[in-house]
Amino acid sequence: MTSKSFDDALDFLPNAVASNTPRTRRLWAVFQSFFGAIHDGLEAQHQYKLRTSRGIPSALAAKAAFDTITK
Repeated sequence: MTSKSFDDALDFLPNAVASNTPRTRRLWAVFQSFFGAIHDGLEAQHQYKLRTSRGIPSALAAKAAFDTITK
């Protein structure tokens, strides 16, 4: 899962999961999606810190960080 904007980063649950799938499979999909979002957020934070430490303005650093994790 990748986030293309700040608002997309808040939507970490998977889209509609079929109701006839076993509960454990649905739960596993939610955990995978959740921890994938956490990973993407930490990666974006790392990229943002790298850029701001090199003197790039905050807005440009944030945009570049999101662009990096969506590729």
